[in-house]
Amino acid sequence: MIDKLKDAFSFLAAYPPWVIACSVVLVAGTIALLAVFHPKSPRAASPSVVVRADATHAILVVTAGELQTRLSDFETIRKAWRGPVTAIPHAKKQDLIDALKQKYSIIHLEVEVRGDSVLFDDGPISGEQLTDLFRINSKDVQLVVLSACQSFQIGKALEHSGVAASLVATSNLAVDVASEFYRVLYSELGRGVPLRDAFERAKIETATRYNVVFASVFYLSEYGVTPVTFEKS
Repeated sequence: MIDKLKDAFSFLAAYPPWVIACSVVLVAGTIALLAVFHPKSPRAASPSVVVRADATHAILVVTAGELQTRLSDFETIRKAWRGPVTAIPHAKKQDLIDALKQKYSIIHLEVEVRGDSVLFDDGPISGEQLTDLFRINSKDVQLVVLSACQSFQIGKALEHSGVAASLVATSNLAVDVASEFYRVLYSELGRGVPLRDAFERAKIETATRYNVVFASVFYLSEYGVTPVTFEKS
């Protein structure tokens, strides 16, 4: 057996060691990328929670702080969702509290995060306070999107807020990369694709257009065991 293995790999002796090393790294990297982004084999369909988003209260985009004049996420989401999307620019804390009572299914926060706080126009809200706001004021929100750099810590706090899922960024967000990701995500959600599948598709297309590193900053946490699907009413 050993002699046969030596014969099988004897051709490698003709190549310098650095060529062999580079080839091994290239093959390993290719296998790793395929493992992350290659579509998985079809699985048996599992029951999902279907959220019927009210036509006028499906998605709320809240913009505050230095980002309030841009509203780039709002325009991207409105076109991708192909339905009514509400925006609150110059948002204060009370604006969010009032909005949570309107039965929105998705809250998209285009804000700035500093440490464990989200900055609104009238001051910061800590991750713990934000969690309390969602738990006390709304039972209808299924997804909270924190479109902000370094928002992972806030997302962890939302695990106890009563929402079904949160989407955060583990690092800095580039505007064009975020726009592409949200364009695909909300387009897929608007077609009735389950949240996890829509998220994975958005990551794949973002990685294809930009690169894997940019796509990897988006992080989805689902707090229940049942997949969530949004359906327009």
